[in-house]
Amino acid sequence: MSEKSGVIYCDQCGAEMINQQCRLICKNCGYFYSCSDFVYSAEPGPQEDD
Repeated sequence: MSEKSGVIYCDQCGAEMINQQCRLICKNCGYFYSCSDFVYSAEPGPQEDD
């Protein structure tokens, strides 16, 4: 799953995915992610100190 400008694209065919009742569904090939398949966060993860 790749994201550009807030739009999420299908990893299988590259088409735009739509949000539909706790699923992201590809408009082109029908591939989908359910809510349990991904975690989306606008906050960056923890950073390790070196």
